Amino acid sequence: MLGKLMKHECKATSRLMAPLLLVVLGLGLVVRVYDGILKNADYAWIIETLHGLLIFAFVIALIAAVVCAVVLMVQRFSKNLMGDEGYLMFTLPVSDHALIFSKLLVSVIWFLAVIAVDLLAVLIAVYEKGMMHDIADFFAATWRALQNYYLAARGWVVVELVLLLLVSLALSCLQFYAPIAIGHSFAKRKGLLSVVFFFVLQFIQQTIATGLLAKLVEKIFLWNVTEPYTAVQVGGHTQWVILWTLGCEVILAGILYLITWLMMKKRLNLA
Repeated sequence: MLGKLMKHECKATSRLMAPLLLVVLGLGLVVRVYDGILKNADYAWIIETLHGLLIFAFVIALIAAVVCAVVLMVQRFSKNLMGDEGYLMFTLPVSDHALIFSKLLVSVIWFLAVIAVDLLAVLIAVYEKGMMHDIADFFAATWRALQNYYLAARGWVVVELVLLLLVSLALSCLQFYAPIAIGHSFAKRKGLLSVVFFFVLQFIQQTIATGLLAKLVEKIFLWNVTEPYTAVQVGGHTQWVILWTLGCEVILAGILYLITWLMMKKRLNLA
């Protein structure tokens, strides 16, 4: 049933996100073609002005893709589950967990799509002959650097970074889901209370994160600072930071998910 919910959610959100991502790619291609034209044309002021406007539109499109993904994520959770549509959604023969995960997973997928499309569009816009060879050299050099710092564990470092990205994206969604769920447990001023609880939760998270970060810096970076670190030691400390951050984000995501689920299960107020 989770798959069916995700399919419906993808279909609903793709009406906005798919055309927007195509526009981003299209503008990237137009910028690249226009740059090619400029190389073989006189730099008249009107040509330069149009080029500047095109670059501006391209940058706006890149930002708009990110903003729309975030706004759509919030809107789909708020209106589809907490608004009038919630009366229908909660009559479906599915668990609350499936409802939350369908929104969460589809949002993460769109975030990944936006990141990939924005990067691809920028690559298209700035592409020059021989750039792919330079990119390949960059990744090869990065892999060799990982070998110097992490030895045989470099593959695990890549896996840990990918997991950190996915957990961070899921956490970004839950940081909105939890306060919305809390706000909609009240009978009045649900939107306002959702905003208030968003800032309250953010304050609590930032306070705890600052304390944990201070302890981490003291533990890893200031320990034995008088002696120079070897590459392997630096790699070990960096991996510790990655795992520490991943663990903290998993715990925080779990807490926010639990708050969201409990609010939906015990105190949901659709009236």
